This record gives sequence, C-alpha cells and structure tokens, in this order.
Amino acid sequence: MQTLCECALEPSVSPLKRSTRLILSSEWTYEPQVYPEKAFLPSYVLIGLPAPESSNPLLLPLAGHELGHSLWRANNLGEELYPKVVGAVFASIFQNKDDFYKTYHSEITDIDIAKAQPQELAEFLKNNIRFFTNAIEWARSQAEETFCDFTGLRLFGVSYLKSFAYLASPRLSMQRDEAYPRLTTRVRNLVEIAPRFGVKPPEGFEGLFEDDPEADYQNSMRFNLTVADEALGDLRESIFNKAQALLSDEFVPTPSDDEASQILRWIRLVVPAKGARSLADILNAAWLAFEDKTLWKDIPDLHKKKDDVLKELILKNIEIFEIESRQKD
Repeated sequence: MQTLCECALEPSVSPLKRSTRLILSSEWTYEPQVYPEKAFLPSYVLIGLPAPESSNPLLLPLAGHELGHSLWRANNLGEELYPKVVGAVFASIFQNKDDFYKTYHSEITDIDIAKAQPQELAEFLKNNIRFFTNAIEWARSQAEETFCDFTGLRLFGVSYLKSFAYLASPRLSMQRDEAYPRLTTRVRNLVEIAPRFGVKPPEGFEGLFEDDPEADYQNSMRFNLTVADEALGDLRESIFNKAQALLSDEFVPTPSDDEASQILRWIRLVVPAKGARSLADILNAAWLAFEDKTLWKDIPDLHKKKDDVLKELILKNIEIFEIESRQKD
C-alpha cells in the first residue's frame, strides 16, 4: 500500500511555511520508521510501516509518530531544548547524589562528592560533562520520542493509542533501546497528556503494556540510564508545550468524536463517507467499527469477512477524502 497525502509542517520559529507531501510505504521491519528529507525530494517525508500490516489502514495513525521526527528536525527542537535537557540531567544527578558517589567516587578525586555543596557540585558537573554524555544524549533522544508520541496523539486522537497498542502490546522479550523511554513510561505519558488534547484513553489501556528487559550494564552506564529516565519527567511539560504550539487548531483540525460517529453511520451502510473533515476522523471511526463485534451482523456474508471488508472500505474512504481535498484546493 502506498498513500500520498498532504499535511502542514509549520515551523513556528521560522517564517518558512510549506506544504509537505507525506509518502507512506511498507518496510520489512515490524516497526514504523521515517527517512530524512532527501535533497532530490524536497518537502517530502517518507515513512515506512510494517510490511505484514501494509494492507491495514487502522495502523496509519502510527505515521503521526514518524511525522513527529520530521517536525522535530524542521524546528531544530533538539538544539532548542538542549539546555533544558542538560539542566534536567543535572537535577536528576542532584536527586541521586548517593548513587552518584557510589558510582564515581573511585574515579573522581578533585571533589568530595559526598560533602560537596550544591553550587560546588553544579560547577563540577558543568566542567566534567564527559561523565554524563550518555545520560544527556539518551535524555534528548527520549525527549524526541516523547514529542513524536504527543504528535501522533494530537494528530489522530484515540486511534493513535489503539494502533500503538496493536503494534506494541504485548512485547515479546525485546531488549530495551535506551534512546526510547521505558514502554510503561511512554504509555503513562500518553495517558496523562491525552485529556489535554481532548482525548479519552481506552479503558484498561495502561494494563496492556510491560517494560522490555534492560541490558546488564556496568555501574556508570546504569547510573546514566537512571538519570536520563528521571530527567525525562522534568522535560515532559516543555515537550507538550512544543507539540501544542506546532500543532495548533489553526493548522491541524482536532479529531472530533461527533465527526467519527457520523462516519461510522456511513460504514454501517457499507458506504464510504462523503465530506469527511479529516483523516483522523475517518480512522477513529474505523477503529470504532473494528471493535464493534455486531457490525453487519444482519448481512451474514459481510459479517464473516468483516475485517477484510472494513479495511477495503476505509482505504476507499481515504481515497475519496484525498480527491475531495484536492478538489477544494
């Protein structure tokens, strides 16, 4: 499946305004991925979704996360938030001063960590940042992944949460990637931020996930990872504010439960909806239909192959939505 649609990338820190074309294709990895913008394809974002699910439009909201990476780079958020990342890492080190001492007391001789006053310790950390390079880079990467989760949530609403659960729950003993927050942390952040985007998480959503096992690190690496994980909590509000500012209602319509309900009525008639307001509304309606065990029960032949018919119907609805959008433009 390859779908071409248009979305707005509006860097608030730049006068640049551009219409970005989004190309979705399939990849032979079971995780979505985004490719950096190519010089020979300016203003295009290429996103790959898992090939085994290439015919499944219910997973299209995951493209919202991958689009977040492009937004992050387009607005240079990694550099903008870097001072806050370092500050959050240092704050976490202060909070874990005893573990800091146990980890580094044999390597650091120019300061008595256990007895250092806050100002003295702060100055030492500024001058010896090499000890915490991993913590800073992991915290910055985790901040980016969190921003991307918030982007997907803002763009697609509850369908992002459902597609996230479809792909990530349960995890089958995959080792944790330190560049990502713990899976349960990602889920908790999504659940706590969702109401601020007007999204109600599915009942029991948090209980669907468990953390991946971590590598057996030596003491300094484990301390760095602990510091990075804790620093993310201090960064979450700044990350949310950035997502909210870049994806305001002026540029991106907020998913609407009422619109999804109207589209669901069309689905029950086995007809693509006309005049859909957004792709998110179509996909939120698709998930409601997917979860409805009684859908088309009065039409036995359709009910037997409900999932396949629904996927084809949603793909057709997306095609109609794109045609209608182009006609308006």
